[in-house]
Amino acid sequence: MRLEMWDEAHRRLSQAPEAELAKPGVRFLRAKIAVLRDDAPSALALLEGLESELPEIEEAILELRLQAMAMAGPHEEAARALEKKGSLDALIRAALAYEKAERLEDAKRIAAKALGQAKTDADKARARSVRARVAEALGDKALATSDARWLAISAPGEENDLGLKMLSRLAPDRPLTVQERIERATNLAAAGKVDQALEELAAVAKLKGAPPREELAWTRGQILYRTRRYMAAAREFDVAKRSGKFQAQASLLAARARSRADHDDEALKGYRDVIKRFPKSPEAEEARYLLARLRYLHGQWKSAAQGFDEYLTRHPKGRFRDAARYERAIALLASKRHREAARELERLARAERGHEAARLRALQAVALAGAGDRNAAIALLTEVASSQPLMFAGLVARARLQSLGAPLPPLIEPAEEEGKLEPIRASLPATASFFQSLGLDGDAEAWLRNREKELATGPRRGETLCRLYGELSRASRRYRVGLAHVPEKLVLRAPSASTRWAWDCLYPQPYASFVAEVTEREGLPPGLVHAVMRVESAFDPNAVSRVRAMGLMQLMPKTARNVAEEYGLDFDEKLLATPHVNIDLGARYLAKLRKTFHGSIPLAAAAYNAGPHAVARWLERSDGLPLDVFVARIPFRETRGYVQKVISNHARYAFLEGHEVPTLELELPRPIKLGADSY
Repeated sequence: MRLEMWDEAHRRLSQAPEAELAKPGVRFLRAKIAVLRDDAPSALALLEGLESELPEIEEAILELRLQAMAMAGPHEEAARALEKKGSLDALIRAALAYEKAERLEDAKRIAAKALGQAKTDADKARARSVRARVAEALGDKALATSDARWLAISAPGEENDLGLKMLSRLAPDRPLTVQERIERATNLAAAGKVDQALEELAAVAKLKGAPPREELAWTRGQILYRTRRYMAAAREFDVAKRSGKFQAQASLLAARARSRADHDDEALKGYRDVIKRFPKSPEAEEARYLLARLRYLHGQWKSAAQGFDEYLTRHPKGRFRDAARYERAIALLASKRHREAARELERLARAERGHEAARLRALQAVALAGAGDRNAAIALLTEVASSQPLMFAGLVARARLQSLGAPLPPLIEPAEEEGKLEPIRASLPATASFFQSLGLDGDAEAWLRNREKELATGPRRGETLCRLYGELSRASRRYRVGLAHVPEKLVLRAPSASTRWAWDCLYPQPYASFVAEVTEREGLPPGLVHAVMRVESAFDPNAVSRVRAMGLMQLMPKTARNVAEEYGLDFDEKLLATPHVNIDLGARYLAKLRKTFHGSIPLAAAAYNAGPHAVARWLERSDGLPLDVFVARIPFRETRGYVQKVISNHARYAFLEGHEVPTLELELPRPIKLGADSY
């Protein structure tokens, strides 16, 4: 149940003795599973009279009965009860139930009410799809057509195709206009339906009144670029730039797309062409920056630094000033212009705070050591290692100290003497405990969240909540509470009896048994799966990113399918939201990447975020850079931060679990040969 393996839970329960199955708590559990498996009649039978036997969870029983009734009936009764709840989800379910009860005017009224509350296109699509159907059934052709048109253009899910079919039926003489179809294609691409979007644009091109070829090419190019089909995007931008409307923008994007596709000679030519043809345009400014950056990406440190100098001289307040200053400093360091690099890195560090400032100070120390100022380097590295315990900056500082033969400060300062405050003894209230005992930790978490104000008050409210949520296998809400309530100073020293709660709240271990199982099976270092999970989803099994990465380990559906096929596993994209499937596939992929990069966790983490081909290319062009400088020159800020967070998390999880904290190796494995099975 905790891993949301509903079918397996049902199978196991069916083997239990009848006496056990008849117990009230088990009946509720069986009813819950029945609803989750779309077996509403069985759920209703199991729930019959259960309130009298389990009065402490009467509200949960009523809600479960409502869900079952909305599915199987009596629909009108369910609809009235759901309508009274008034939440967006309840209103949509009420509209559906009224529709099933053939109370169409009520269904139309409630769908409109739900639409008034909806904020996202996904919620609007749910409400409009109900209203469109009932409006058509009621003969309100105008409203049905209006909703169908919106669905066909804007709905992000399966309602999109539903809207298109309805529109062709309701208004065959008024199909989508050319501009509406272009908007539909753009929305399909944003929802991840790229091939369908491109097919739509291809169909638009054949219509009477279609926009010029260059305009459609501009739209196709943007879609292809966002979905990393770079050479195809470049070719579309080549067509688009023939139009004066898109000339400068399309010329720049064509060059950028070629650079992303590793056609860098063509990209250089394109950037220079933009600068020559549009010298005072924003695109020319960006092209000047990208020219220097392209040299930077190829490890041409001297010419890259010179290019950034030229950009900063010409555009002292330019859009890319901060990025150019940072990359110039790293180019100076990589080219062994240590004195200049040290000055620039010190200047950059003064403008930052916290972990980022510490990382820059550690790089400044590398430059100082390279310039022969060993004592200053050791002093700075010691300060960073001491102030950033078990964090990326502190760990690389320790590796540098070791390479210099300098003494190492403690990995982390020992816990302070116990204060006067005794640890809070918090236990789950009876209702939450009941849910937890059945494996319904999601229900327990939701119950607690709705009552946080009454369950925890006073200056130690955060500690109380962290301890309560710590009784559950899930960790999403616990982690959020930790971020809101745990002072950083509590995790800068080793945990004590009075501060362990803070560590456990910020570094929880959800689904611990299953994570331990897949960790051992895949030969992964303990703590690494949780370290990745913490960065990827903040432990939310229902997390979906803007690019459709899903679940706890934020797997892209295509990547997850590749993993499943490689290991001979069945695959269903809908199951990526379930913990056991997501963790299993994520751990397999993480282990594959770690093996690809010869056991290097920093490189595996970088590949998990940016892809193995990108990381292999960065390594090839890094000319033997050590780990700390290599991470600093990763060209994407998101990936740089991601690697640092994963390494920090991993060190802290290893420490908490009593394992040896991994020592970072400054020397990276080279070369990396990717096989045909790399993805």
